[in-house]
Amino acid sequence: GNHTCALRADGRVLCWGNNSGGQVGDASPFTFHPIPFLVPTIANAVAISAGFSYTCALLADGTARCWGADNNGQLGNGPAPADRGIPVVVTGLTNAVAIAAGVNHTCALLANGSAQCWGNNAFGQLGDDTTTRRVSPVPVKNLTNAVAIAVTKGEPGVSHTCALLASGS
Repeated sequence: GNHTCALRADGRVLCWGNNSGGQVGDASPFTFHPIPFLVPTIANAVAISAGFSYTCALLADGTARCWGADNNGQLGNGPAPADRGIPVVVTGLTNAVAIAAGVNHTCALLANGSAQCWGNNAFGQLGDDTTTRRVSPVPVKNLTNAVAIAVTKGEPGVSHTCALLASGS
């Protein structure tokens, strides 16, 4: 989405670049930011992930906030997709330890080794045994003992998710 974000040591997030969907977090989509912009309301982030025209932050309490383009529910705040220029709470997500934002779906690794995903699911990339778009997190079926998660960040239409298990597989 032609934007970049940085996580500061104090838990604040800075974003800059293209803001066509609100992914920089300044509540004014279509305003290009050539220098870093301090995203409001994010003060305790421990990880960030920049997707295609949207951004997500994992907070120290295991919850997440996302902002930017939401054409497929990738912000995870249901009930209906809507672009957000400021961070919104990912509905029902708790105990997350990692987050991965892709082209139009997002996944979070939970402390118990399971995962939840949301957004576009046209190719089954959410792992819930459907191809139904989800606007809030759903559990990935049959996934246990995961230690890392990744989603595609390539071109739209290239969508999959992978997890690394504690066993190394």
